[in-house]
Amino acid sequence: MRSIVALLVLVSPLAADTSGRRWAEPGPVRIAILYSRGVEPGSAPRLRAMKATVTIVTPDGLKQALKKTDLLFLTSEWACGAERQAVAQSRAEVEAFLRRGGAIYVSQPNIDAKITDLPLAFEVVNGYDTQDRGIAIDAKLFSGLEEVELPFPADRIVKYDAAFTVAAKGSSSGSPSVLLGHWKGGKILVNTDNDNVSDIKQFAVKTSHTSDRCLKKLIEWLAGHPLPK
Repeated sequence: MRSIVALLVLVSPLAADTSGRRWAEPGPVRIAILYSRGVEPGSAPRLRAMKATVTIVTPDGLKQALKKTDLLFLTSEWACGAERQAVAQSRAEVEAFLRRGGAIYVSQPNIDAKITDLPLAFEVVNGYDTQDRGIAIDAKLFSGLEEVELPFPADRIVKYDAAFTVAAKGSSSGSPSVLLGHWKGGKILVNTDNDNVSDIKQFAVKTSHTSDRCLKKLIEWLAGHPLPK
């Protein structure tokens, strides 16, 4: 009888670890930002201010980074260069990462493109309506935020996988600006706004932008829990 009890104690934690999210408990989130342009992206200090552990990963280090991170962050213009190629070449590792409960934050591709490099596909047109404002569809996700803090379609999404749901859209274009998706135990979030801009005064286009408060809510959705205060 004693040996049976001991076996159950040993097996149970392993089963729980592989069936749920690796990082379901509140605490710091390990974020790997895929970036190849030499200087630190503007999203990095924003994420560190949320007490996330941030690592800048070059394309040749992506496969290894996916083994020890919680969240892969693709910055604005990621689809225009080496980052997209790295994601495509690491498709098997990306899928394994999501199956383990990992999450991916996808910023604006900033190019006319059919994005098929990720398990959930979408298509964007690089060109925005200057009259657009961010409109929340998922009121719970964006609770407490002002309209000016919400993402707008800097890239207009014209098609998207049925596994995605629309959380926000442009007020005049009607194009989705935030997509939320689940895939094989992991999560994928698409935000077609610029991840580097936290204040519209910093930018030539005086329209909505993803504020720090909004970005934090999006990261918390991916994490499945509040970030540390």
